[in-house]
Amino acid sequence: MTKQSYDEETARAYLAVEYPSCPEDQIPFLVQKLTAREWENAPLPKATGIVVTNHIRHTLTVYEALMKRYKLSRSQARLWVSDEVNAMTTAWREGAPIRALRRARKRRKHKPAPKAADHTREL
Repeated sequence: MTKQSYDEETARAYLAVEYPSCPEDQIPFLVQKLTAREWENAPLPKATGIVVTNHIRHTLTVYEALMKRYKLSRSQARLWVSDEVNAMTTAWREGAPIRALRRARKRRKHKPAPKAADHTREL
């Protein structure tokens, strides 16, 4: 298992490219959360995605209130706010470069074409 940590400059640069529409007042919180720990098996894109999603869920939605006030379970509260989290994440990514799928799709093996039927009869 590999552990990585990210410096503030790298975190800010990555956020600027991948989340260009992120509100300026949220960037210091995201950078602090991204740089405050060592990430195990999480390259920068994955770590940033985790931080952004968690930050939006916990600070910009009613997720915490749903669990505290209405006694919803974590999974119920996540489901409740998931559309809002996804919409906000998409809005923050507005203007980011479009990435190609990293994993090549497996090519299906084609079945051999059926042999042509022999329509000649021996008489």
